[in-house]
Amino acid sequence: MAYKKDRIYYYLVQLILKLKDKEQADEFFKVMFTPKEFEQLKIRIQILQMLKKGMLQRDIANKLKIGIATVTRGSNMLKQYEFEMLDRVR
Repeated sequence: MAYKKDRIYYYLVQLILKLKDKEQADEFFKVMFTPKEFEQLKIRIQILQMLKKGMLQRDIANKLKIGIATVTRGSNMLKQYEFEMLDRVR
């Protein structure tokens, strides 16, 4: 499913691009996400990192204690998009 790229979508993109440092990013996350939503975002990032390292989907699901469908969704996203940003952040 593609995101609807409307006025709010572009506003959100601009907000993200204007973050200047870790403190602003921390404030942004606290305002935009509940703790549970942020934990889910962190899991999604871990899934993508593990997939890029070549881990098997079932192993990722077991390690993170999540459903295989969640991992498969991440795998499908990596197949659909060239998400090189994970390689640039250390």
